[in-house]
Amino acid sequence: MAVMAIVCSEVGEDYFLQGIGNNIFTDGGEEEEREEPNTSYTETTFEMKASNPETSNKTITIEHSTGSSVDLVGLQVWRGALLLADFLLSHPEEVQGRRVVELAAGTGLTAVVAATLAAAVTATDVDRGDILALLGRNAGRNLGLMANPAAFAVMELDFFQQDWPAGLARAVEGSEVVLAADVVYNRDITKHFFLTLRRVLAAPRVALLAIERRQSDPRDSATTFASNFSYFEHELQLLQGEVLESGVEVEVEQVDTTFPQHFAYTRVQDTAVSAGRGL
Repeated sequence: MAVMAIVCSEVGEDYFLQGIGNNIFTDGGEEEEREEPNTSYTETTFEMKASNPETSNKTITIEHSTGSSVDLVGLQVWRGALLLADFLLSHPEEVQGRRVVELAAGTGLTAVVAATLAAAVTATDVDRGDILALLGRNAGRNLGLMANPAAFAVMELDFFQQDWPAGLARAVEGSEVVLAADVVYNRDITKHFFLTLRRVLAAPRVALLAIERRQSDPRDSATTFASNFSYFEHELQLLQGEVLESGVEVEVEQVDTTFPQHFAYTRVQDTAVSAGRGL
């Protein structure tokens, strides 16, 4: 008998009632037609309270899973995405009128927030299960919020992928800001994430990263996330001052996370935003 572990994001604790899907107590229904038949989906409305009049008191509706297998955690909303979205709303100048790419965008919450301000957004993730389809559906739900909805694109980007399609390569090369939130949870993925990040930073641009330090990661009960977080920090430290093959020097700085909170979620102490800048 095969046993598959199901993990759940902590965000469900903050949006408990909305986090219960209509099918959570059933075994069948239309959910069985999805690529991930055991995943329960629901819609949650996230209210934005920002000083920017273009986004203040507007809401983002996100379809997401209430639990998933470890390899499909991109179907859930994680606190790192909310933290990075808060940062963008508190510092709109980081993305205002700029071309943005998000790595491992998951449900697309942060990408949608960026799109309320940016000139163009490309949301990327691995083509596994329902992840890319869900990302596209959530973009469609929130087109009315976007500054330039015609310039929002969903593309596949796998950290283990060596050859990028021409469209993806153009989107990355044309980007000015790169986003990534809570995208790593084991060493192998972390290693390839940083390989991808170095490739992305081969031209002068800004990368904004958000991650939460957990004592144990609900996405992988077989490992300790605190250990992987240390590995993530180690890789980030290696980037500081590194001169890439393209000649670009990377500058890494830790961002003060006392910026205003625009979404209702539990902002724990062990969350961080880092900015990597190719100079």
